[in-house]
Amino acid sequence: MDRGKPSLTITVVPDSATGELAGLTGKMDVIIEGKQHSYTFDYEIRKS
Repeated sequence: MDRGKPSLTITVVPDSATGELAGLTGKMDVIIEGKQHSYTFDYEIRKS
């Protein structure tokens, strides 16, 4: 809850991705409005 409004943020655990996703960072927000849910996923893949 955020000031009485449902919210959820999911963060990519640092250094948890492997293979083609190695270097992945980011977060996903679950947006709840009434009975509707939507998602945003802001990410970056850093290649070394």
